[in-house]
Amino acid sequence: MNGRWLSPRLVVLLAAGSAAIFSLSVILAAFEDPAGPAGEKAGPGAYSTSSLGYAGLHDLLKRLGWTVKPGDAEDPGPADAEIVVFAEPNLPAPPSVAAKIARSPGRTLVVLPKWKGTGNPRRSRWIAEIEPIPPAKIENFFASIVPDGRIVRRTWPTQWETNRLGIAPTGSGMAQLMLSPGLEILVGGESGILLGELREGGKTAWILSDPDVMSNHGIGNGDNAAFMLALFNRVRGDAAGTVAFDETLHGYRRRAPSSPLRLMFEFPFVVATALGFLSAILLILAGARRFGRPEKAGNGPGFGKAGLIGNSARLMEYSGHRDHIPRSYVRMAMADAGGALHAPPGLAETALAAWLDDLGRRRRVNTEFGDVLRKMGAGAYGRTEALARARDVHRWRRDLLAAGPGPRPGSGKPKP
Repeated sequence: MNGRWLSPRLVVLLAAGSAAIFSLSVILAAFEDPAGPAGEKAGPGAYSTSSLGYAGLHDLLKRLGWTVKPGDAEDPGPADAEIVVFAEPNLPAPPSVAAKIARSPGRTLVVLPKWKGTGNPRRSRWIAEIEPIPPAKIENFFASIVPDGRIVRRTWPTQWETNRLGIAPTGSGMAQLMLSPGLEILVGGESGILLGELREGGKTAWILSDPDVMSNHGIGNGDNAAFMLALFNRVRGDAAGTVAFDETLHGYRRRAPSSPLRLMFEFPFVVATALGFLSAILLILAGARRFGRPEKAGNGPGFGKAGLIGNSARLMEYSGHRDHIPRSYVRMAMADAGGALHAPPGLAETALAAWLDDLGRRRRVNTEFGDVLRKMGAGAYGRTEALARARDVHRWRRDLLAAGPGPRPGSGKPKP
């Protein structure tokens, strides 16, 4: 195949582009949000850095040596988790959420929702607006856990009548509190319960009614960070297991692909899949010209005298000695003519040229061997003229040899 379908520059550009796209897919995979596209990045949750999220509490526990990880699987919580946190599920919560809390294998902390946020369209992890959720909606979910429970909102108490944690939480505005005879009061009073304990079926669950004491916008106020640490210590007790925040309540899912083939078509691996298909198409196109009828063989090397002369001429042209050929030919033609016409032996080139010119005049052949030899030696001729003069030398030699044995230089007049 004589032509090239892909030039070297195009191949380099394709290789560089493929390497850049593959590197980009690796970078995107490294920085991919583990929550996936379905999660609420600006709402409540351990992933969220907005004012309603718990990223601050998550980071605080980790810095204090706790083993903390968000739980985004479909199961109730990691098998080794001693504490599973169900914080502010999306409302209205389906019955499956209460069932999931009930069958949680570890110690359970439930945080009731209070605020509804609207995400910032320019900054996906920020909150643009928040508004309180009506207590009736929260009460529907609360009743699925504590059947006789109610939700009330009252001015934040300056002092709690009961506080078994020993650290007073700090708040402002309206506090969201619980009312239920089935809850054991840990922090609360006659106005309502902020933190209660529910014992049922051999399991214990702790319920925090107001998330402001643990969210990003409130955990730094007063002693709220110490209050939340005391709460987790009480929930953990003597155990030393993992704390898991169940993020499926906020729409997060980490689904394992059903097959490796499906994984190939999920982002970011679909980028590598596309590169593979593109490479296959380019390979097929590059090899397509090798199919079909064979190409005819080109002309082979020339043989015979003409081929030899042509090859010699091309070789001389390639070697760069083209200008020396006419001069060498003139010398060779003069030497051959002198030998054939019995010139005196031992003559130099200039003397031989003069002898041949004298013989030409005697035989009535117009020759200029001396002039041509002198000018070629001085490089006075151009390339075209030098070739023309070489042809003249060939003609003069031929005419001298064809003129017969006439008088030679120095032999006097010819005999009659």
